[in-house]
Amino acid sequence: EFQVCAECFASPLNCFFGRYCSAFPDCDAPFGSLGSFFDFKPECGAFEVNPPFAPAVLAKARAHMHALLASAAGPLSFLVALANWDHEEVRAL
Repeated sequence: EFQVCAECFASPLNCFFGRYCSAFPDCDAPFGSLGSFFDFKPECGAFEVNPPFAPAVLAKARAHMHALLASAAGPLSFLVALANWDHEEVRAL
């Protein structure tokens, strides 16, 4: 429905799509990893984002998504999935 084409935080063991960003791109590339989300620079597309629930990672992911949206060459969207967690970084997303 959202035309998501890849996941921004996954592994070969928990990915739904064949393309995903992962924490260990050196090991995961043969299985479809696009590399680290923080090095990923899509210019268009729809992506699912379910980052680890660590405040520093959430802040970095938010900043990266905002930078990507600001420089997008075409339609770009992120479907963000988070736990119901009352934290300032979750509210900032």
